[in-house]
Amino acid sequence: MVDDHQVELLDTFAELNYILPWREENLLKELLNRIDAYTPSPYVSKKEVIIDYLDEYIRKL
Repeated sequence: MVDDHQVELLDTFAELNYILPWREENLLKELLNRIDAYTPSPYVSKKEVIIDYLDEYIRKL
């Protein structure tokens, strides 16, 4: 079984525009040429949503 969690995380962060990803099949030079114009989206934490979910789950046990 292959665990693709790192690739999935890379894809998710790229979709959210948090990172400018590079993969081996892409030319690194092309990516480096795009860096100066790249502006990542600000990260929005979901920590409170997760804490609330877990708190509610535990209270229902």
